Amino acid sequence: MFYAHQQAQKQGNPQFERGGAIGPAEGGFTYGEPIVGDEFGVRPPLRRSDVASFHTHPRTGDAEIDRLNENFSKDDALSVGADPLRRPQYVLTPTLAVRRITLSGEQFRVRTIYGPKLPGEP
Repeated sequence: MFYAHQQAQKQGNPQFERGGAIGPAEGGFTYGEPIVGDEFGVRPPLRRSDVASFHTHPRTGDAEIDRLNENFSKDDALSVGADPLRRPQYVLTPTLAVRRITLSGEQFRVRTIYGPKLPGEP
């Protein structure tokens, strides 16, 4: 997700969402090259072996939109239900927080993706 964010900054068109699939790899997980969405968002294709999908919510400069983009949109939530394998989805928000949504619609912030625990984490 952070790679997708960096690519958006380098390519000069950060206003569009980027997204991709997360798949299994030896000893963990991997991701493919993120695809660039359009004004309607991004829906990365998923292979049967993929375990999740991700996308970015870029900063728009509009405080109200950026505040709303700190969570999944209704369309994001519907796409989890449309996936026949019901895989979770992750989003990188405008403040660079990572959130996850599940089939039940539950959203929560992911505190650590990989690496040492943060102070105060169980």
